[in-house]
Amino acid sequence: MISLKHRFHGHGSLNYLMKHGKTIKVQSMALRYCPGKYDEYRLAVVVSKKVSKSAVVRNRIRRRIFESVRLYIKAHPGYPGLDMSLSVYDDTLTNRDWLELEKQITYLLQNAAKHAGSK
Repeated sequence: MISLKHRFHGHGSLNYLMKHGKTIKVQSMALRYCPGKYDEYRLAVVVSKKVSKSAVVRNRIRRRIFESVRLYIKAHPGYPGLDMSLSVYDDTLTNRDWLELEKQITYLLQNAAKHAGSK
């Protein structure tokens, strides 16, 4: 799990991100990002009830994504201060191979950092 300072608090900043952010998509998830007002990154993982009615399944998906992001950021110090929201579209992430999930998360985070740094 990532620390509290790296998670969103309140709806205002998440609403701003949804209106002004750019999106990168992969198989069953999409990353929306925009430059944040803090030096640290902030992340929200959105798993709708449409994905799974079971809170256990939704939370398992959320925890797997948070852990993958935490490991990526730990291996890449100096990651830009982006506000990010990762939306999940189906429940296959519950049983997806860990290496495949990490590869997709890495792709999303690298592209977000690259495009945010080009501005």
